[in-house]
Amino acid sequence: MEKIPEDKQLDVHYAFGMERHTDYVFKDKYNSVYSATINLESTENVIEEIVKQSEKFPGYNFVIDDLDLENNRIERYKIISGEVVERLNSTLEWNNI
Repeated sequence: MEKIPEDKQLDVHYAFGMERHTDYVFKDKYNSVYSATINLESTENVIEEIVKQSEKFPGYNFVIDDLDLENNRIERYKIISGEVVERLNSTLEWNNI
C-alpha cells in the first residue's frame, strides 16, 4: 500500500469532510496508514463524497470498510481517482478455534 505523504494527509482529511464526521484518526505503527473511523446512521452520503473527492488525489488508492453491525455485514470499497474499482461484501462472523 502506498503511503500518503504527511503533508497531504490533512488535505485528504478535509477534502473527504472527515472534520465533520471523524471520531478517531489512527496511524499504523510505521506512521504510514491514515485511517479514520466514523459512526453514522447512514453512510451513503459520506461514501459518495469520498468517492467524488478522491479525484483530487490521483495515483492514491483509498479503502472504505462500511460496517453494518445490526445486520452483521461489511462492505469494502476500493476507490481510485473518483471511481469505485472494487466492491466486496462479507459477514462479520467469529470462528471457533
